[in-house]
Amino acid sequence: MTTINKQISLGTDDCTESDDTTLYLDVSLVYCGWSSTAYDVGLRWQSINIPQGATITSAKLSVFLDSITGTFSSSIRGIDEDNTATWAAASRPSQRTKTSATITANSANWNNWGAGNWIDISITSVIQEIIDRGGWSANNALAVVIEGAGSGSNYVAMRAYEYTDTTYGAKLEIVYTTGRTTKNSRATMSVHPGVMFQTITGGHGY
Repeated sequence: MTTINKQISLGTDDCTESDDTTLYLDVSLVYCGWSSTAYDVGLRWQSINIPQGATITSAKLSVFLDSITGTFSSSIRGIDEDNTATWAAASRPSQRTKTSATITANSANWNNWGAGNWIDISITSVIQEIIDRGGWSANNALAVVIEGAGSGSNYVAMRAYEYTDTTYGAKLEIVYTTGRTTKNSRATMSVHPGVMFQTITGGHGY
């Protein structure tokens, strides 16, 4: 198994989009959830050195939670592209094709819930769908979107790359394997199907 760790390192690689129309770049906080309108967060990492078709053992998104208002409700999907470009006014998160794989990321699902913490979220199935794309190549860029939902005033603020000393950019840790595993079989061998569990472990602003 191989582990890679990436952190956002470009101001335009994290963003907030309001109401699927207005993009906020180069800000110290990014917001997700609902406050009069929906707020989504786009996160992108460069040079992901994973070969096409590798098996993703685990993939963890880590964001630093700055503040919480109300009860947060959202989902996480990947950008379904081979080598996604950074965010721009003409290329916002809402304008990008998303993965079928979706992770629920509501406040009740996150561990260590509370302001001033790194919040870890398992997004294994989302990353696997991107790596399985026929046009994916090692060292391409990939991105995810945390899509806010709900009503009233329920949202979170996450620290962005531009916050203070640029140490709070969202992190991505991926563990993967390559190649195929072949098992010898015998007439007396019984095969038991495995069951895979995905766990969300826990963490929009101007």
